[in-house]
Amino acid sequence: MDESSQPHLSLPSSTLSKYGHWIQKLPDLENLEIEFRRSTLIGQDKAPTTHELLLHLFKRCSPRVQVDTLWVNLNEFNLDSDNPVKMILDFCLPRLHRLVIQGDRNSPVSGIQKLVDLLDLLCQHATALEILELRADSLEAGMIIKEDQTEDGSKGLGNLKGLFLNGCTGRVATSGFLFSLLKKCGNIKGLQVNNCSEITQPLAEGMSTYLPNLDEITFGDDYYLMDVTRDDMIGQLLSGTSKGWRIVRFRSTARIGWATMNAFL
Repeated sequence: MDESSQPHLSLPSSTLSKYGHWIQKLPDLENLEIEFRRSTLIGQDKAPTTHELLLHLFKRCSPRVQVDTLWVNLNEFNLDSDNPVKMILDFCLPRLHRLVIQGDRNSPVSGIQKLVDLLDLLCQHATALEILELRADSLEAGMIIKEDQTEDGSKGLGNLKGLFLNGCTGRVATSGFLFSLLKKCGNIKGLQVNNCSEITQPLAEGMSTYLPNLDEITFGDDYYLMDVTRDDMIGQLLSGTSKGWRIVRFRSTARIGWATMNAFL
């Protein structure tokens, strides 16, 4: 998006042009978008979209600016070069600390291809990414990842330290995407799992096979209180370590029982 196609923002433009280069870190962009939506620009013939405002801000930040958190809705994601979401990703990925990938529960995403495309983008450009969260409960059945694709581990998320899987259905595993993801997260030390009972067995296998440094696990979540992590799932996943657990945490949605207790014996 060039300058001529952007909406005219007189006061913000002059202020950002003068002080924008001092901005060294941007907060959670979802919260920033919410504030943009609440704002009313007086005297504008056509109010800019939140995506246009974000791109306008990015151009005036320090070249070394860091981005704390970015939420990507799979229903809005595509790889068209002029798509605002793709343009925001292009700017944020090399600077990003935490990425949350989500699907709208009321609007299922057709197929797994968008996850595959996004993972490829991350491996190419998200060099600073430390935390990845996948909330993919709304995926519909779709493509199957071929074995030669999942075996391509030449590029991974080398700086990734933590992975959070929430609400992942069996489609994430049966498509082959789960193993493809874990192969590229080989350096992580911490895993958090919530409401993923449908992928328990393949996840436990993938943990022991592809995550040699994993020694910290968190069950449940304090935010999605309607989602429950079951006792049998916890017990099975506790076996998915190749080096033993240094830290095991239980959050409010974790349901502990005999399966969990027996796993510690």
